[in-house]
Amino acid sequence: MSRLILKILLGFFIIVLLSVTAIAIALPYLVSTDAIRVRLAQELSTWTGYNVQLRKAPHLTLFPTPRASLSGVTLTPMLNDASPLMEAECIEVNLSLFDALLGRVSFSETRIIRPHFVMEEPIKTVAEFFNTMSQSQGSFGLAVREAQNLVDNDPNHPDIKKLLNQPFGKITVQDGDVLYRKIVGGMAEKITGLNATLEWPESNRAASFQANARWRGQLTELRLDAAQALLLLAGGTSDVRASLNSVRGGVTFSGKATMKDNFYLDGQIWARSPGWDKTMDWLGESQILGQSIKAPVVWESGFVAQPGRAQFNDVLFNLGEDSARGALDVDYQQEKPSLTGSLAFESLDLNKLVMIFFPDDEGGDNLDLSLLDQVSVDVRVSAPKAMVGAVDMNNIAASIQIKNGNGIFDLGNASAFDGSLQSNIQINRQGENVAIEGRVSGAGIDIDLLAKAMKATSFIHAKTGLILTFNAPFSRWSAVENNITGHITLNMLQGSLDGYYFNDPSTLFKEKDGDETLTLARAENVETQFDRWDIEADFAKDTLNLDKSLMRFGEWTLVSQGTISRQRKEKVHNNYDVQLSSMLAKTHYSENFCPDTLCLKESLQRPFRFLIKGHLLDNEKQSSKDDAVNE
Repeated sequence: MSRLILKILLGFFIIVLLSVTAIAIALPYLVSTDAIRVRLAQELSTWTGYNVQLRKAPHLTLFPTPRASLSGVTLTPMLNDASPLMEAECIEVNLSLFDALLGRVSFSETRIIRPHFVMEEPIKTVAEFFNTMSQSQGSFGLAVREAQNLVDNDPNHPDIKKLLNQPFGKITVQDGDVLYRKIVGGMAEKITGLNATLEWPESNRAASFQANARWRGQLTELRLDAAQALLLLAGGTSDVRASLNSVRGGVTFSGKATMKDNFYLDGQIWARSPGWDKTMDWLGESQILGQSIKAPVVWESGFVAQPGRAQFNDVLFNLGEDSARGALDVDYQQEKPSLTGSLAFESLDLNKLVMIFFPDDEGGDNLDLSLLDQVSVDVRVSAPKAMVGAVDMNNIAASIQIKNGNGIFDLGNASAFDGSLQSNIQINRQGENVAIEGRVSGAGIDIDLLAKAMKATSFIHAKTGLILTFNAPFSRWSAVENNITGHITLNMLQGSLDGYYFNDPSTLFKEKDGDETLTLARAENVETQFDRWDIEADFAKDTLNLDKSLMRFGEWTLVSQGTISRQRKEKVHNNYDVQLSSMLAKTHYSENFCPDTLCLKESLQRPFRFLIKGHLLDNEKQSSKDDAVNE
């Protein structure tokens, strides 16, 4: 009995082996015909929704798995005279042997070898591709439409268990390239060395896509993961994670996404840049905001985006050594996108912010002010420590605004020079003419600290109130100094004028008739102590026109008018020529009448009138003190 069973099993095995061998030998010849080629093309067309053309008959192999190799494949939209979307040297598809014997074609894995894609606008083209596939009559299209019905019936909680689970499989792209245009009619760009994998085992399971290629000279990696890919394609919501990375920068989003007509993203976003200018140049956005920033940038925030608006909440932002927290809102529903929000920095170099908004390329003809026409901005910034130019400030609160084609910078009550400063500075344009104008006011400003910040030597030691107004037409930042004009008001209390002595007028005008020319000469270890000094002056480039200088010291008042001009000479930092018409008179503190004879006598004393002229040498002191103020 056992021998009989053994013979039966052996015979059955031989029959099966011969059958499989016969099928293996015969099947390639059966399917490698024009009829099968047409059938495969029809199945691919039905599955993708595109017109698929096979220039050669497929070649079939059975081992290690049934596989059809399709040479010369073209994928074209179902439109008359449409250009091919893809031309592939070869497409290999893994087939179900059982389905093939029954005359059906089903794909478990597809490999697209050395394809060439042509896209007019990549994002739009990819979106149209998936939209076309979702409307196809293949199993994928049917699954998407079934999911769309579930989403339409219950957008917030679609029951995916009701969906028929469809196998999707795996698609790989090997050594492909993409020719595309960023804008219609623009210059063509090329992505080379494209290798990609789309894994989606079943339609109601997670899907992942990863790709790497050389884009604009840099190896770039893209990865997309969707927990419910079918719902996402059907207009529902899915957890997603997307990242784009290269040595020139990277960005990652993780959260929930809805990709219907009105898309919606809600999650976290991370971004990094080794240098903002390098990243923008790589992205082809050299004209975008901050193109001149070379410092590395790190960004982390909450992110909510929908058509016309994007919000960044709980921002953690590093720009070089400056770090900030805050929130920003971008609205691009109007003709110009608008940026609003606030950022609180731990420390801030405001010079970087100026260069972010208005970069100055010395190689160009003019300062780039194109941003004034492109966006609307209202951003508030604050910092316990900050730098403006070479000036260190504390506890600043500032606003940066761009509106109606003009730029406005407001500085609140900031601590600087041992006092406080406020300012309003504007960049105004009228046609082709551009000017910077503003007003700066201060209280308790230490003149020594102010001079140090300006890299100048201070002759005056005092604290002052300050009001400065200015205007300067310019074409670049370096032109402001040469074109600036304005008015300055100083109100100083209890200070000293170093190197010059006026406190004993009797020694200056002894045995003189009071009409003199006094020549300035700076001396060591002498100074004029004053109780109050008020100055009103206009300035233009290298000239200071004193409308009024009123210095009070003891019982005397020195009033001056005239000019102080800076002469630029080699080997001397700054040489100031002084010509002041002056009057020295007794100070009258009573506004009504003299209470005694002495007061009356002094009030009748003729003031000393004289001309002060000479030179003030910045960063140079003379060794002699023989004539602090000489005839």
